[in-house]
Amino acid sequence: MNKVILTLLARKLFYEKIFFVLLLCLTTTVSAKGPVKTGKINYVAFNSGGFFLYASDWPNPNNCTRSNAVVLKSNDANYDKAYALLLVAYTSEKAVSGYSDGWGNYGEMVTDDDLVNRGFTPLHDRITDIDAKLAPGIDGIFEKDGKYFIVESKFGCSNLNTCRDDTRQMSRSWIYDRLQKTNLPASKKALILGNYTPVLAKITKSGVVTYKKLKPDGYVDKSVKSFADIFGD
Repeated sequence: MNKVILTLLARKLFYEKIFFVLLLCLTTTVSAKGPVKTGKINYVAFNSGGFFLYASDWPNPNNCTRSNAVVLKSNDANYDKAYALLLVAYTSEKAVSGYSDGWGNYGEMVTDDDLVNRGFTPLHDRITDIDAKLAPGIDGIFEKDGKYFIVESKFGCSNLNTCRDDTRQMSRSWIYDRLQKTNLPASKKALILGNYTPVLAKITKSGVVTYKKLKPDGYVDKSVKSFADIFGD
């Protein structure tokens, strides 16, 4: 069966809402605001909710009700392109990468609210729509009493990652590069780079935020534990 016939057959089965299973032999990296790990997809399914990919050893970074699958929702703007790409990857046994953003905006919004309520001034464009498309780069830049804080929000069990160029997320080089891409004035960027603290915010499903100070290399500074020690508040 060639690629064109396979794709057309999949489309027909999906729109008739018939449950269709394909045994896959490819690997995929799936992430929730950061990477999870590579795992072999056991099978996929087309049904009325979207395109489901199943693997037995994936963690559940978004704390979803189904822990062994990720889903590309059928109402996603890029749905047709995405599942067609996955089918082509299947036929050619290629690796694909995915990104799950279901709780990413929630984490950033909770962090924003928490720090604003504590008197911090956000210098970034705040997210107000939980369904808004996630944008790459720095999650939050805050100012208080002449000090600056660059904050990365991670929901559930997702963590900081290392990029393909071996740059550690939230390391000084990573922050410098992403800060230059913001709309802040050059003078403000210079002030931030001269006096900022990198912070990791971990958010639970119930909205509890825990903060951790990061070292210049992007790893947690375990010697700093309290909110006051991190923010000087």
